[in-house]
Amino acid sequence: MRCRFVDPYDPLYIEYHDKEWAKPTFDDAYLWEMLVLEMMQAGLSWKTVLHKREAMRQAFDDFDVLKISRYDEAKIDELLETPNIIHNRRKIKAMIANAEIFIKIVSEYGSFYAYLKTFTKGHIIYETGRVNSSLSDMISKDLYAKGMRFVGSIIIYSYLQAIGVIDSHEKDCDLYVDIELVDPKDDLDYEAKLLSDPQTMSYNAGYDVGGRYDYESGCIYLEKKDHHKRYQKRLAKGSYFAYIRDRKLDDYVGTVGFHYDDESGVYMCDIIIEARYRKRHYFKKAMYLLFIKASDRGIKELYDIFDKDRGVLDMFMMIGFDVVKEVQIERFGKFCAGYLVRCEV
Repeated sequence: MRCRFVDPYDPLYIEYHDKEWAKPTFDDAYLWEMLVLEMMQAGLSWKTVLHKREAMRQAFDDFDVLKISRYDEAKIDELLETPNIIHNRRKIKAMIANAEIFIKIVSEYGSFYAYLKTFTKGHIIYETGRVNSSLSDMISKDLYAKGMRFVGSIIIYSYLQAIGVIDSHEKDCDLYVDIELVDPKDDLDYEAKLLSDPQTMSYNAGYDVGGRYDYESGCIYLEKKDHHKRYQKRLAKGSYFAYIRDRKLDDYVGTVGFHYDDESGVYMCDIIIEARYRKRHYFKKAMYLLFIKASDRGIKELYDIFDKDRGVLDMFMMIGFDVVKEVQIERFGKFCAGYLVRCEV
């Protein structure tokens, strides 16, 4: 099953929906390409734009923002005669002007995504059934103030959906992540299973929770009484812990939470996704729900710390975390290189 807007008889549309739409992709080249496509769509269908995308790629110098910013009247006239692209002088002129502004924004902020983060805090948003929002209103207003055109709130909302800032997969779509956070209510057997699973712990950003630590596998083994003490400690000082449950599967797929660290005086994230469910996009949705829980408790920042060799930095950066510093992490008397990361809630 796919979202209802997808033409089931159009292979190009199906491929775009399944492999590209709403997947967080934040490099400047892609962000610029999608901004061009979204502004070109104004008054047209997305299907029309998709089927002209490759012709536009060729006509627009592979969507090279610097080259586009230098287009002159002769180039505009040439584009108006180029087959299979959108022939609208106002849109083409707006694209050229927008390119200059896009370059200025990247120069000022370091990247276009860094600019977007001033509005989103780097968070991924999950919502369906909308065509605009207060977020798209703010970004649209600011881009207009900077001089861009064809960046109305509806266009910007669609743009945010396309690049993965807003995930709008519908509930019946196979790509919809239908999870909830469930209070374990002292039933800690599932977490014990995760902590002692080598495949799961080789991937997840573990930390010293007491008990016996296996350096080779990354597994943590806790006595039942120690496990319950740890759980009770988690509930203090506004901390939070839950199982992640997939409603469609009717099964737990991981754990998530945050706890107050007495030594550093900050709230640290705890998230583990079971190895067999790594490819189901649970991480970003679970963290989105966790941010809501933290905000409800008046917590303004969350931190995490993990080994460099676990390869999870990109995942955390994708949802709004920034590296505070590189650190040496001590685990059971041994040290390893790692990152301390922070995110605004």
